[in-house]
Amino acid sequence: MLMEVIMQEGTIFFLISWLTVWYIVFMDNKSPRQRRVHLTIILALLVCAGVYMNIGNIQVSLIWVPVLFWSFFQWRIIRNRDLFRVSVSVFGVMLAFACFRILTMLYPVWLFIDWKILCSLLVIAVSALFLKGPNMRLSTLIIGSLFGQMIFAVLLNINGMPINYLFSLESMDLLSLLVFMNGVLHLGERWLAKWSLRKSSMTVAARNRDIR
Repeated sequence: MLMEVIMQEGTIFFLISWLTVWYIVFMDNKSPRQRRVHLTIILALLVCAGVYMNIGNIQVSLIWVPVLFWSFFQWRIIRNRDLFRVSVSVFGVMLAFACFRILTMLYPVWLFIDWKILCSLLVIAVSALFLKGPNMRLSTLIIGSLFGQMIFAVLLNINGMPINYLFSLESMDLLSLLVFMNGVLHLGERWLAKWSLRKSSMTVAARNRDIR
């Protein structure tokens, strides 16, 4: 019963969004100004989630306008030598997303977990192979999954299955999962770095005691 509720379109997006609001209000240690900015951004995204604009015969969620703007804005700091890795990461995420969606459509029986969760894990693993910074990694995840959804929509249209909605609530679920899992990965990387530094410091201290 719980899994059926979670798998409904939009449930994951709104759940993670309101949990984030709760965290910012009651547990965030940042300055009041930063907390107000973060709350304003999240509430604005929640409002945009219910607004659609028509592009031809397809309705597109307005939430993707600020999300894409933020994603491309991160590219302003890319150095020329890193541009290739970022491009490869976007292409890898796009290809992984499109292939996984095709696979879930052709063979849905083996999916014992919601495809959005599996797809999020797959594309984050692909992006993590090339990028380490959390913001740049999230940027490539968003842009790559966007292009992947567009490719999947084109393939459906070619095979006589046109869609009326692009980047719907289901896509917002995927977006929120990408943000959440990327944050968890970043926290794990920070913890691992601190643990490695502490272990190396203990090793050096032990060696110094032996030398004395």
